[in-house]
Amino acid sequence: MAVGSILLALISAGIYIFLISPAAKRRQLEVSGLRGPVPEFPLGNISEMRKESRAPAPPTGQSMITHDIHSAVFPFFSRWRESYGKVFVYWMGTESFLYVADPDFLSKMTAATTENSWGKPTCSGKTGDPCLEREW
Repeated sequence: MAVGSILLALISAGIYIFLISPAAKRRQLEVSGLRGPVPEFPLGNISEMRKESRAPAPPTGQSMITHDIHSAVFPFFSRWRESYGKVFVYWMGTESFLYVADPDFLSKMTAATTENSWGKPTCSGKTGDPCLEREW
């Protein structure tokens, strides 16, 4: 009886964590105006990222010289930016990530915050030396 209850609790928690919570978060983001590629269960957009990363590059004789390294290394971000704009949401598993390529959006979002609200990095210690007081 106890094993069945524990098993039911684990299954219920898994359904909530992997299905209900991400779906609710996605709906909330879409209501806020943040859209993006549709995530697939359970990997989110990871399979789409892998698929585009493995796509063959154009032959070297036909490629043009460009300094846009971002679209060469992350072709999926470039395509999503064209489809969804400079601000969109993508998913890695059940976690959502906000992609922002619009400096004006960042200015507006950070205008109301102070430096202290961003928090301090974990490496700055009492002396101010980065990562020296931290044992690895």
